[in-house]
Amino acid sequence: MAQSLISSLTPFKGGNENFDFFIKQFIEIAKIEKWGEAKKILVLKLNLKDEALKFLVSNPKLEELDHFDSLVKKLEEKFCKKPNFEEAQRQFNNLKQKVSQSISDLAEQVSSTTDKFSNPNNSD
Repeated sequence: MAQSLISSLTPFKGGNENFDFFIKQFIEIAKIEKWGEAKKILVLKLNLKDEALKFLVSNPKLEELDHFDSLVKKLEEKFCKKPNFEEAQRQFNNLKQKVSQSISDLAEQVSSTTDKFSNPNNSD
């Protein structure tokens, strides 16, 4: 049997690591290798370490989840930083056109700031 691509994926530890990046790679591997629901759940759990693993084992209800998307959602709630309203308001209040900045550059800056707060997970 060929070696799984999952062996090249660095386990997710929590803390300051980027969960979105980890889970996107994980899902791509699962699609390529045509994993079923049970295998995705098991392999995801096996690829949690440190803070992420502690979160899993300290929440018995997470251990019982039998839907991959539900488990991912709980991990996202814990490990994905969502921008708050005050931060969004501060960043928009600080948006000003600089002397040498074109209108189109300012529009791009406003657009990227809007995207960051309206779609914090940058989902496709």
